[in-house]
Amino acid sequence: MYPVGDRIAADIQSIQGPTRRRGCMQVSITLYGPPRDAVGEKTVVRDVEPGTTVSEAFGALFDAHRGPESSPFAPDGSVANGLTVTVNGESIERREGADTELADGDELRVAPAFEGG
Repeated sequence: MYPVGDRIAADIQSIQGPTRRRGCMQVSITLYGPPRDAVGEKTVVRDVEPGTTVSEAFGALFDAHRGPESSPFAPDGSVANGLTVTVNGESIERREGADTELADGDELRVAPAFEGG
């Protein structure tokens, strides 16, 4: 494609939003604090295969940017110290943890944990 055509395609993409690959689900990932710094964007929309888990979705996102060391998960699969991970506003710790399967349209969020009262 010609450079002008690439810019037009990018403009159309930004107006229409992300396009979905056939057979995939779309999930939105919103990042705050250090995870946002690692990825360089606040919100990312990704196509994922049916059956994808929270851990797999974040793994693919962080591998593409700064490598697995920037993932919000510790090597044992637990949420890294000082972070909170939610799916549609509910902590993954109340579900299946990092193994929580995603559904089409899910909204994931990773943010520094808040403590205190």
